[in-house]
Amino acid sequence: LGWQRSGAWQMPEASDGTRQAAGEVEWRGHLTDSATGTPALLVLRRGVLRIFPGVAPKARHRGLPEETVQLIRKSEVRSEADGRLRIKTHVPYDAEHVFKAKSEAEAKQWSQALQFSLKAATERLQGHLQFLAQGSTAYKYNYSNSKRMRRHFWVEEAKAELCWGKARSDESPQTMDLTACVGIIYGPMTSTFQRCTAMEDPPWCCFSLLFPDRTLDLAVAGEVVSQWFLGLQHVLVERSPGCVTALSEAQFTFRQAWHKLCGAAHKQGLTTRTMLLKQLRALGQDPSSVGPVPAAAASADLEVKVEKRRKKRESKVEGSSIAASDSGSGAAPRRRTSTAGAGGAGTASAAGEARHSFAPPVREGASTPNGALLVDENEEDDLRKFAVDLGKELEAATAKLEA
Repeated sequence: LGWQRSGAWQMPEASDGTRQAAGEVEWRGHLTDSATGTPALLVLRRGVLRIFPGVAPKARHRGLPEETVQLIRKSEVRSEADGRLRIKTHVPYDAEHVFKAKSEAEAKQWSQALQFSLKAATERLQGHLQFLAQGSTAYKYNYSNSKRMRRHFWVEEAKAELCWGKARSDESPQTMDLTACVGIIYGPMTSTFQRCTAMEDPPWCCFSLLFPDRTLDLAVAGEVVSQWFLGLQHVLVERSPGCVTALSEAQFTFRQAWHKLCGAAHKQGLTTRTMLLKQLRALGQDPSSVGPVPAAAASADLEVKVEKRRKKRESKVEGSSIAASDSGSGAAPRRRTSTAGAGGAGTASAAGEARHSFAPPVREGASTPNGALLVDENEEDDLRKFAVDLGKELEAATAKLEA
């Protein structure tokens, strides 16, 4: 349990004894859910508490969290005397979570971490709302012809209205009541955007406000799309009774990156999956892009090479001993024989052979007396070993490429 920053665990302590942190931090640990009595892993990052129930200490969690709690304005956090941690949220709906810590001190640490994260998230949100109050230039797409119109948009938070006009000083701007909005969608997903034959704005700069009888489809500059989307989303979940879901900052960032990948793929006339595979193959063929091989991968590659050399030496020694034994006993080795016929086809081997023989491919170290290959169980074993060596080389190359 502690602060995690840049991969290292830190628990900075201020002069007054309270734990503080600068920059982005992460707090995680195992607590007991008071409602069910089962252990749960809690991960706190950028104002979002992720809950993984049923994860015991020293066990790794898999998959997505079962529940997330967004710490935004009007949230309450406190630690109680019996080591309980109580979290109350009121946006987008009222909810309460109670967890039991091992000690009162641990519950207090969690309370301080949650309050610090709540404060940082509130400060970021206040910055978004201040930006929306001033507004910026945006493009409004018309439903009738999907053509865009440039206007200055801003938000009157006190009235919960989205306003737009030719300038911020416009005395009679157009307005939309945000309390009637039922949701917000990130990306060019509505029919208004889909009807555009050629989008003039990147997909990651577009979003739509959903109303019962219409949509308001907007596109803003890429450097301010996060302020617009996250700020509007908060106004909606706080003031509109019909909007009860919201994206976290991490979810928004992921979707923004995905829209950028889709836009780059569509410019090349490819699907996103095809473009990603093409880029990964190109990186795999460029040695300079792979970077240094990790120590574990290099050690595994070295072990494969040593094992291959050892098997090759054993194969040579085994072949020499078999040849010496055959020459000492005077027995003629079994070999594949063929005679040229009129059509140039070869005849089968001697009828006295108990099994069908075949000629393995020629490689270094194979004995070829009188131009014919010796075929016996040892050579088949050699072929199997050779196939195993090839498989190991392929696994090593794959590990190196993945690294």
